[in-house]
Amino acid sequence: MRCEKCGREEVLPFRCAYCGRYHCAEHRLPEAHDCEFLHQARSPVEIKAMEERSQSAPLVKARLSSTSLRISSSEALHLSVGALLVAGVGATLFDLGRLGPVFAAAAVVAFVFSFLVHELAHKFVAIGHGYLAVFRVSPIGALITAISILSPFKVIAPGAVNIFGAPNSRTFAKVAAVGPLTNTLISSASFALGFGLTALGAEPRLIHLTLTVARINALLAFFNLLPFGPLDGLKVLSYSRSEWMKHFAPALALFLIGFFT
Repeated sequence: MRCEKCGREEVLPFRCAYCGRYHCAEHRLPEAHDCEFLHQARSPVEIKAMEERSQSAPLVKARLSSTSLRISSSEALHLSVGALLVAGVGATLFDLGRLGPVFAAAAVVAFVFSFLVHELAHKFVAIGHGYLAVFRVSPIGALITAISILSPFKVIAPGAVNIFGAPNSRTFAKVAAVGPLTNTLISSASFALGFGLTALGAEPRLIHLTLTVARINALLAFFNLLPFGPLDGLKVLSYSRSEWMKHFAPALALFLIGFFT
């Protein structure tokens, strides 16, 4: 089995008790493989003390500067690889015959845009709370995404934003929730535009494109908010059930609208 951090082959890999992924001896510790559940690797007493401090004191946000928002060449490469994989999934996901080459290309671009906005939202909100955050391709996730290009079952998990530090559960939930929130907003706007274009009798392919973008973003929001495994939904639910419902309910509604229309 390969280490999910460096890809090294390991006969007896180490399984992280927090994220459940397998790593080599060098990356077995949560902090060594940028574990997304690193904040849980603390004693209950320490976690409680941190959360009491965060609730009793005003939240101090780091000032966003051009330097802190800069994307390094290494991160840009990882984002490009992720975007290419997502584009590959999109190219096999849409009804290209119905859309035509121009509208099909626009659909793929919109799909990649939705992915990038989702990931960068995680990054910039984490930076806004004073943490270093970078997007990194996951070897296993990238492989599964690549396989799904040729498979009827689509999976979009080429990588994730890694947060360096130990944010409290409130901040961790905020960072997790903002990604699906961007997809919910894009889906809502696209549905409104699509139904408006339908009422105006606009070009059918434009309507189909707009509603396709709406459905895809509704699916991304709904799927990412499911409270399982490494998904954003579990991170939000671990902090607050009501906060999770506040995000999941509109995502579910949009998903159902897309499914039944």
